[in-house]
Amino acid sequence: MIDTGVHEDLATWPPPPELPMFFNELGVRSVEIGVAAFECIGVMPPHDHPHVYLDMGERTEILCPYCSTEYRLNRALLWNQTKPANCWAPSN
Repeated sequence: MIDTGVHEDLATWPPPPELPMFFNELGVRSVEIGVAAFECIGVMPPHDHPHVYLDMGERTEILCPYCSTEYRLNRALLWNQTKPANCWAPSN
């Protein structure tokens, strides 16, 4: 892919180095994220649930089948930003 310097969706530029992982350690009802495809891990290890791949497709929200966290797409956020803050898990 050639970088033309024009990026209509800045939330996905630069692209994430790997599939982002999000969690809900706070136990809030919903978490806003800046990507539509990601992994939910529930809470941080060692108490995490099976890591599940979720893809919103054209929708703007999706519910994790394990922890019932609602993830909502917020295009104003970068791929590793969340509301509430600090719900992104860097890969090891």
